[in-house]
Amino acid sequence: MPRWWTVILKKSESACFDGEVKIPDVGAVYVRLFSLFRYVHCVGADHPADLDGLVCKVEDLPEKEKEKRIDPSLFARKCLALSIADFYRLNLSDIKIDRVQDKSELQPPHVYIGGKKSDIDISLSHDGQFVAYAFLS
Repeated sequence: MPRWWTVILKKSESACFDGEVKIPDVGAVYVRLFSLFRYVHCVGADHPADLDGLVCKVEDLPEKEKEKRIDPSLFARKCLALSIADFYRLNLSDIKIDRVQDKSELQPPHVYIGGKKSDIDISLSHDGQFVAYAFLS
């Protein structure tokens, strides 16, 4: 029900705006909005200071290879794993982004390092020709 939520964005001279979304009976979600010519991307956090600790990026989905469609979910996971490996100076082969099934419900994706579930908070999305990811450093 987005029309019921109040969105407040701070003025900015750049294409990046910080603000908050006020959700009745829930509280606020603090957001950073990137408004660029090719896309609009928004990330959120529970605390305003967490926005400065976010690593996020939007990538172009590669064109299909020899009539084979590129899976946007797998490509987003690959981009995220590469970014985490680079940020934490880890071997890419040690990082896995996976979703487990609990009963009949697929759970949100998590980062596994060396086979162990990490505490790295992540977000993945894709739409059209774009994939996006974010993680809290």
